[in-house]
Amino acid sequence: MPPHITPSGKEREAPEIKDVYIDVGARSREEAEKIGLTVGSVAVLDREFGGVERRRGVGQSI
Repeated sequence: MPPHITPSGKEREAPEIKDVYIDVGARSREEAEKIGLTVGSVAVLDREFGGVERRRGVGQSI
């Protein structure tokens, strides 16, 4: 959970799967399913990734 909305004292707790949502831009479940998304679909962040001194990786949202 993002730090700015995490309740005090819950910073080290992982959210339950039933409470995790990803905004895919669909307005309804039907619209999401029409583009091939279903519960359990795999998602990844599309971000640039770079290296520092050939030993460390850096990127936004890591």
